[in-house]
Amino acid sequence: MSNNDGFLELKDFNYYNMVKQGSRSICNRRAQVFGVMDTGTRSVDGAGLEWIDENGNIITLTKADFDAHPAFNFPEVIVGGNYFRSIPRAYWKRGIGPSGSDSAGKWCMWISDVPLDGFKSNPGAFKRSGSWLDHFLWGTYRAFNDGGVPGSKPGKTHWSRVSWQAFKNAAASIGEGHHMISLQEWHEILGRAAIEKKTFQLVPEASRQNASLCKYRGIEEFAFSGSTSAEWMDGARTDASGKYELWTEAGGNYSSTGVTCPQGGSEATYYNQGLVTGGLFDHLFFGASLGPASTSFIPDYSGRPSSVVGRFCYSYFYAGYAWCGAFNSVFHRLPSDEDADIGSRLAKW
Repeated sequence: MSNNDGFLELKDFNYYNMVKQGSRSICNRRAQVFGVMDTGTRSVDGAGLEWIDENGNIITLTKADFDAHPAFNFPEVIVGGNYFRSIPRAYWKRGIGPSGSDSAGKWCMWISDVPLDGFKSNPGAFKRSGSWLDHFLWGTYRAFNDGGVPGSKPGKTHWSRVSWQAFKNAAASIGEGHHMISLQEWHEILGRAAIEKKTFQLVPEASRQNASLCKYRGIEEFAFSGSTSAEWMDGARTDASGKYELWTEAGGNYSSTGVTCPQGGSEATYYNQGLVTGGLFDHLFFGASLGPASTSFIPDYSGRPSSVVGRFCYSYFYAGYAWCGAFNSVFHRLPSDEDADIGSRLAKW
């Protein structure tokens, strides 16, 4: 009932099973698998999406379906007075829909709450020092300056004009696994939001300056474009030649991908995340290459200005930029740079 890697095959879930997920046993229920497919339509909001089941056939989902799926539930956890949301480990599969299905020949992304054949977890978010984690904690709120260290509490002013390096050091100084959020962790959340919302325009451009409308499953200021509109991210950077370097696992060493980060400069680059795939990119939501950038599955910008190399990542959802949808990120700041628009968020392993 399993393949050689210990992953259960999808057909095994015609029956009830018990499988081991990290330190937890999941018993007496079926795997929950569903995803989205690329319909082929394109707009300023990116690729059109449709919900599909594990076999690639179109289905209708409701909020109750997502409420019942373990991977979409982010319970609140308070550590040291700071508010976090617990993001559970999930398993992903991305590729072309199976023949004979509604998604045949179309690019798809599925999520499962248990390991299945062909599904993988994200080591950049869930593997640390060689061991798999069953969750990570993500700050409910954007960080505020709590006496020189980042905090996550309601009603606080966002900590801006803090450099990447200063925030990273301050978060680590708390100890016990506290850290600056990473791009790999962020993509875990964005991937789930893209499936649930069935769009890459996770928060409509017109709503991004209204904090009350910028929420996702308990995460506040989600894609919020207030006085602080961007968040520093660890886990991804470019080297002195402008090539991506990524974590191999959470908090691990940066490793070269050998892939040059796309350069900005035209609207076509907003649709360029589909141009890289494989290796370290397996733990980011860069889609498989399907041809021209304008027809790739993941439609959002991830690149750098042509004039800069060796920079760190930040992600943003500026108001006035409709194309800043899911997975949008830019590399053009040094680790010492400070800007009123850029803050970050606290996380914990």
